[in-house]
Amino acid sequence: MNEERLFPDLTPIRHKKNNYIGWIDGITKMKEFFSGNTDVSWQYRICVTGENMKRVAPQEDLEINYDNPTLPTHLEEQRDETSHFRKETILHSLGYQLTDVTRMQREELLLNIAIPYLKLPKVLRTISDLIYSKKQRLQKHINALIEWNYDLDMLLTKYGLTNPEITTEILSYICKVKELLEKQYLKMKISSADIAAEIKNRKKT
Repeated sequence: MNEERLFPDLTPIRHKKNNYIGWIDGITKMKEFFSGNTDVSWQYRICVTGENMKRVAPQEDLEINYDNPTLPTHLEEQRDETSHFRKETILHSLGYQLTDVTRMQREELLLNIAIPYLKLPKVLRTISDLIYSKKQRLQKHINALIEWNYDLDMLLTKYGLTNPEITTEILSYICKVKELLEKQYLKMKISSADIAAEIKNRKKT
């Protein structure tokens, strides 16, 4: 039985039956360690705080844990700040996507799930990464860019450009992303000029 993997590494999970919580730490095909339904070709390895041995469980017994746990140190170190792919999959694993969801649903997920878990700076950077990764094919991905920009504007409006959580470094990156989008004549609630003005104000203080 081949099953599509739904949970990327570092996804926070809860075991539906045994109620323990942990984080996905890869998969294993060693059946002697399997639990629950063993009629599968692989199961997840799960890191649980305070336990030296990893637990193993099938996908059907797991669900995403939205209680925003803190990652163990050795797993936190795996969250590579320079990896677009890793951050994209973490955000996606929390339910963030553009297809089959409304803007309001995305807003609720970002505000109530993604930001409490990943924190505001990482969510802003992740969405900016998604946009910037398409810089060579902007017109091809214009519909996705419009939606990502909408989410970016929503968060910047909600939390404000002066929010101390949003560092000048992150603002500079978002400004660069906005300049890319403005070349495609996308409508902006918050423009690169707005962000540049805030950066200038910060340098004065």
